[in-house]
Amino acid sequence: FVDFTNAIDDAVSGQLQAFTAEGATELAADASACVTYRSVQFQGDDEATLIVAVWRVEGATDPYWVPNERDFALLDDATLVSDGEHIRVALVVAADGTTVRVSSYGVHAIDSVAGWPSTVTVATDRQPGQAPGTAQQLIAIGREVLSYALAR
Repeated sequence: FVDFTNAIDDAVSGQLQAFTAEGATELAADASACVTYRSVQFQGDDEATLIVAVWRVEGATDPYWVPNERDFALLDDATLVSDGEHIRVALVVAADGTTVRVSSYGVHAIDSVAGWPSTVTVATDRQPGQAPGTAQQLIAIGREVLSYALAR
Protein backbone atom coordinates (compact mmCIF):
# COMPACT_ATOMS: atom_id res chain seq x y z
CA PHE A 1 0.00 0.00 0.00
CA VAL A 2 2.91 2.36 0.71
CA ASP A 3 4.27 1.77 -2.81
CA PHE A 4 0.78 2.52 -4.18
CA THR A 5 0.47 5.82 -2.31
CA ASN A 6 4.01 6.80 -3.31
CA ALA A 7 3.22 6.11 -6.98
CA ILE A 8 0.12 8.30 -6.77
CA ASP A 9 2.08 11.03 -4.99
CA ASP A 10 4.69 10.95 -7.77
CA ALA A 11 2.01 11.16 -10.48
CA VAL A 12 0.30 14.11 -8.79
CA SER A 13 3.50 16.03 -8.07
CA GLY A 14 4.53 15.59 -11.70
CA GLN A 15 1.45 17.55 -12.77
CA LEU A 16 0.28 19.66 -9.80
CA GLN A 17 3.09 20.59 -7.42
CA ALA A 18 0.92 22.57 -4.98
CA PHE A 19 -0.73 19.44 -3.50
CA THR A 20 0.23 17.41 -0.42
CA ALA A 21 -1.13 13.95 0.45
CA GLU A 22 -3.41 14.16 3.48
CA GLY A 23 -4.70 10.61 3.80
CA ALA A 24 -5.17 7.28 2.08
CA THR A 25 -7.87 4.62 2.12
CA GLU A 26 -7.90 0.96 1.23
CA LEU A 27 -11.17 -0.96 1.42
CA ALA A 28 -11.46 -4.71 1.64
CA ALA A 29 -12.64 -6.48 -1.49
CA ASP A 30 -16.41 -6.88 -1.76
CA ALA A 31 -17.59 -9.55 -4.16
CA SER A 32 -20.95 -7.81 -4.58
CA ALA A 33 -19.44 -4.55 -5.81
CA CYS A 34 -15.89 -3.33 -6.28
CA VAL A 35 -13.23 -6.00 -6.22
CA THR A 36 -10.72 -3.43 -4.90
CA TYR A 37 -10.76 0.22 -3.88
CA ARG A 38 -7.86 2.48 -2.88
CA SER A 39 -7.63 6.25 -2.77
CA VAL A 40 -5.37 9.10 -1.74
CA GLN A 41 -6.69 12.55 -0.87
CA PHE A 42 -4.53 15.63 -1.40
CA GLN A 43 -4.88 19.16 -0.08
CA GLY A 44 -3.75 22.16 -2.11
CA ASP A 45 -1.93 25.20 -0.81
CA ASP A 46 -5.19 27.14 -1.29
CA GLU A 47 -7.31 24.40 0.41
CA ALA A 48 -8.49 22.93 -2.88
CA THR A 49 -8.88 19.13 -2.82
CA LEU A 50 -7.66 16.44 -5.18
CA ILE A 51 -8.71 12.79 -4.88
CA VAL A 52 -7.09 9.94 -6.80
CA ALA A 53 -8.94 6.63 -6.50
CA VAL A 54 -8.34 3.25 -8.11
CA TRP A 55 -10.86 0.42 -8.18
CA ARG A 56 -11.82 -2.56 -10.27
CA VAL A 57 -15.32 -3.64 -11.13
CA GLU A 58 -16.50 -6.75 -12.92
CA GLY A 59 -19.47 -5.25 -14.75
CA ALA A 60 -20.63 -2.09 -16.47
CA THR A 61 -21.23 0.90 -14.23
CA ASP A 62 -22.64 4.38 -14.64
CA PRO A 63 -20.10 7.21 -14.19
CA TYR A 64 -22.76 9.55 -12.81
CA TRP A 65 -22.44 8.23 -9.27
CA VAL A 66 -19.06 9.99 -9.28
CA PRO A 67 -19.53 13.57 -8.00
CA ASN A 68 -19.52 15.81 -11.06
CA GLU A 69 -20.63 19.23 -12.20
CA ARG A 70 -20.83 18.76 -15.98
CA ASP A 71 -21.79 15.82 -18.18
CA PHE A 72 -19.06 13.30 -18.88
CA ALA A 73 -17.56 13.41 -22.37
CA LEU A 74 -16.01 10.29 -23.89
CA LEU A 75 -12.56 11.30 -25.16
CA ASP A 76 -11.51 7.84 -26.37
CA ASP A 77 -12.37 4.23 -25.59
CA ALA A 78 -10.68 4.48 -22.17
CA THR A 79 -11.14 8.10 -21.00
CA LEU A 80 -14.13 10.11 -19.77
CA VAL A 81 -13.95 13.70 -18.52
CA SER A 82 -16.36 15.96 -16.68
CA ASP A 83 -14.85 19.43 -17.00
CA GLY A 84 -16.79 21.57 -14.54
CA GLU A 85 -15.88 24.97 -13.21
CA HIS A 86 -15.69 23.85 -9.57
CA ILE A 87 -15.43 20.05 -9.91
CA ARG A 88 -13.29 18.47 -12.64
CA VAL A 89 -13.10 14.68 -13.04
CA ALA A 90 -11.13 12.31 -15.27
CA LEU A 91 -11.93 8.59 -15.43
CA VAL A 92 -9.32 6.38 -17.09
CA VAL A 93 -10.38 2.75 -17.57
CA ALA A 94 -8.54 -0.45 -18.52
CA ALA A 95 -10.05 -3.44 -20.34
CA ASP A 96 -10.12 -5.51 -17.12
CA GLY A 97 -12.33 -2.94 -15.36
CA THR A 98 -9.56 -1.23 -13.40
CA THR A 99 -10.56 2.42 -13.17
CA VAL A 100 -8.68 5.49 -11.99
CA ARG A 101 -10.68 8.54 -10.94
CA VAL A 102 -8.88 11.85 -10.55
CA SER A 103 -11.18 14.53 -9.12
CA SER A 104 -10.21 18.11 -8.43
CA TYR A 105 -12.40 20.28 -6.26
CA GLY A 106 -12.05 24.03 -5.92
CA VAL A 107 -11.98 25.51 -2.44
CA HIS A 108 -15.22 24.50 -0.64
CA ALA A 109 -16.51 22.62 -3.72
CA ILE A 110 -16.14 19.24 -2.03
CA ASP A 111 -18.50 20.57 0.66
CA SER A 112 -21.29 20.73 -1.94
CA VAL A 113 -21.46 16.95 -2.49
CA ALA A 114 -21.97 14.21 0.06
CA GLY A 115 -22.48 10.52 0.38
CA TRP A 116 -20.84 7.45 -1.02
CA PRO A 117 -21.51 6.59 -3.71
CA SER A 118 -24.17 9.25 -4.11
CA THR A 119 -23.77 12.66 -5.67
CA VAL A 120 -26.30 14.32 -3.41
CA THR A 121 -26.03 18.10 -3.53
CA VAL A 122 -25.64 19.67 -0.12
CA ALA A 123 -26.68 23.24 0.62
CA THR A 124 -23.70 25.37 1.58
CA ASP A 125 -23.26 29.09 2.05
CA ARG A 126 -19.63 28.92 0.94
CA GLN A 127 -18.83 29.99 -2.61
CA PRO A 128 -16.86 27.20 -4.31
CA GLY A 129 -13.60 28.06 -5.99
CA GLN A 130 -12.21 27.13 -9.39
CA ALA A 131 -11.24 23.45 -9.78
CA PRO A 132 -7.45 23.19 -9.88
CA GLY A 133 -5.60 21.64 -12.78
CA THR A 134 -6.71 21.12 -16.34
CA ALA A 135 -8.55 18.12 -17.71
CA GLN A 136 -5.33 17.13 -19.51
CA GLN A 137 -3.35 17.21 -16.24
CA LEU A 138 -5.95 15.02 -14.53
CA ILE A 139 -5.91 12.60 -17.47
CA ALA A 140 -2.09 12.44 -17.32
CA ILE A 141 -2.25 11.61 -13.60
CA GLY A 142 -4.93 8.99 -14.27
CA ARG A 143 -2.97 7.32 -17.05
CA GLU A 144 0.22 7.19 -14.99
CA VAL A 145 -1.59 5.70 -11.99
CA LEU A 146 -3.45 3.21 -14.20
CA SER A 147 -0.17 2.09 -15.77
CA TYR A 148 1.25 1.56 -12.27
CA ALA A 149 -1.85 -0.34 -11.10
CA LEU A 150 -1.87 -2.66 -14.11
CA ALA A 151 1.84 -3.44 -13.72
CA ARG A 152 1.32 -4.64 -10.14
